Amino acid sequence: MAVLKPVTLSGTVASTLPLPAGTPVTVTRYDADFPKGKVVGTAKLGAKGAFSFSDTPTAAGGIKYWVTYKGDARHAPPAARPSSR
Repeated sequence: MAVLKPVTLSGTVASTLPLPAGTPVTVTRYDADFPKGKVVGTAKLGAKGAFSFSDTPTAAGGIKYWVTYKGDARHAPPAARPSSR
């Protein structure tokens, strides 16, 4: 990914008990500047657990994103690795 060029991340969070549309998930970026991760925002799940999020990386080199859900009384906390476009 190029530094200071916007990217769009998309993916699906899966759960044995589906998460309702509108459920917020946290997006964390891992890169050379933040090897332990930096929360870069939240996204809301759409139909069937789909999400999309835009970010502008600030460091050169490898970049990873994690999308997490904290869980609730009915759902365990799943995680997904989004693809980038």
